[in-house]
Amino acid sequence: MKKFIINSAICYLFLMFTAMTCVEDFGGAYVASVTIENCSNDTIELLDNYTRKLTAEDFLESKSEGYTCVLLPGDFIMSGINDYEGSFLYIALAKQGEIKNLSDEEIIEKNLIKIYQYSYTGLKMHGYKVTYTGEYHKDSINRHNIN
Repeated sequence: MKKFIINSAICYLFLMFTAMTCVEDFGGAYVASVTIENCSNDTIELLDNYTRKLTAEDFLESKSEGYTCVLLPGDFIMSGINDYEGSFLYIALAKQGEIKNLSDEEIIEKNLIKIYQYSYTGLKMHGYKVTYTGEYHKDSINRHNIN
């Protein structure tokens, strides 16, 4: 029984560590997993896409339809990026407390939705991880990943 538990634990750890950097085949297109982590003290709403650039309007439309992710401080989500040079991951985010009681027009006027673009090369160099620290300038989200 003790040997079974040890082997099970080893298998579990192996699966967990390989899942963090896996590359999956989605109908002929390979997608690398990317971790997006909220290391700020703010709850954020986030929209990610690896097939096309995002706009503030895309974020607001997805938010109204319930498709944005809400990340509490310390939370993370898994995203993806096409697994080849020249591909990008796009992230649109806003601090939930800043946009909570505003109209879409006010949110756009105050420029509260920030759009970030990460290259495949940059993400690969930094272990396919994006960390949000709470500030909106581009250096706050792994500056090395931005191209």
